[in-house]
Amino acid sequence: MQKQNPFIYGQEVSGDIFCNRAKEIKELLSDIRSGQNVIMYSPRRYGKTSLIKEVLRRAEREGIACIYVDLYPILKEEDFVYTYATAISRSLSGTVEKIISNLKGIFKSLRPKIIINPQGETEISVDLVKDMDVMIEDVAGSVKKYSEKYRKQVAIVFDEFQQIGIFSTDRIEKKLRSIVQTHGRKISYIFMGSKKHLIYDMFSNPSRPFYKIGRHLPLGKIPAEELTPFVIERFKTSGLKISKEMAGKIVDMAECHPYYVQHLGSSVWKLAKEEVNEQTIEKALTLTLAEEKSAYTNIWDELSLNQRKTLKMIAELKQEKKIYSVDSLQKFNLAATAVQKSIKSLIMKELIDKSNGSYEINDVFLNHWLMRI
Repeated sequence: MQKQNPFIYGQEVSGDIFCNRAKEIKELLSDIRSGQNVIMYSPRRYGKTSLIKEVLRRAEREGIACIYVDLYPILKEEDFVYTYATAISRSLSGTVEKIISNLKGIFKSLRPKIIINPQGETEISVDLVKDMDVMIEDVAGSVKKYSEKYRKQVAIVFDEFQQIGIFSTDRIEKKLRSIVQTHGRKISYIFMGSKKHLIYDMFSNPSRPFYKIGRHLPLGKIPAEELTPFVIERFKTSGLKISKEMAGKIVDMAECHPYYVQHLGSSVWKLAKEEVNEQTIEKALTLTLAEEKSAYTNIWDELSLNQRKTLKMIAELKQEKKIYSVDSLQKFNLAATAVQKSIKSLIMKELIDKSNGSYEINDVFLNHWLMRI
């Protein structure tokens, strides 16, 4: 029987495939228990969703009611209400009839109903009303009733929360804020986002409704000393040998980014015979970059000349003081003002981010690709 690849990327992971994050799990569970609101953000592929779902699984084992709301697909205010109400219904247990009855007790204007989804399965939905203000107040205020009815601590996660910023008004932000701040310590809200500049502005700008509503938790990379044993253990489960040095090389090439460690580890595993060596890792990276070439070429083609030069410069130099040095500007034939403008655009395109005085290309493999062209 052919053994299964021990590395998984591009989807939520749990159990043995979930890599550590022990510190963050401990902090988030403590926040939930004490009713602390949290704003968690990072670029995509840092494992925010896998992390928070692991936290919610553990919280539920402690008897905490957990509501996970994925806001990524929403396009209008009605979508927010519908998605939030549906998430609340899914957090309830019991027969469909019992859930419907309980929902009627916590919703004032929204009316729960039974539907059959495209897969032929029974689901609970809600009928919306015309007055948007009433619907927002109803769905947001229902959580307190939920907590009181079941006498439980409640954790609510809004994933990709920056999506509500696409609406033409800040009505939902204002309504939600006015209700959230009355819910006390029995309810904890975790606001998550992957568009860092947008989510950060929502919670750090004094003119925005959610200013200072909770503590900030920027999700960083996982330390090499935690990732390296993880890589060794994953290879071990499939019967392949890998030394600490070679596992460390995979982690180093992936820049301690959990997604890219899993991706590169998967590619190495496919090529390795009995024991992983340096040539196998280099070949795996080359093959992976070849697979991504079309996507990276499309990104490159859509950039202006100055944006290309700036991105290439960041791949090579990273540190801000080096980027703006006279030698660097001359080498790439750029003016400081052009670099500043390009950096702003690259951040908006989510291609780069800034951390501790250094610019980083969010896609680790794109960084490797840029260094080879």
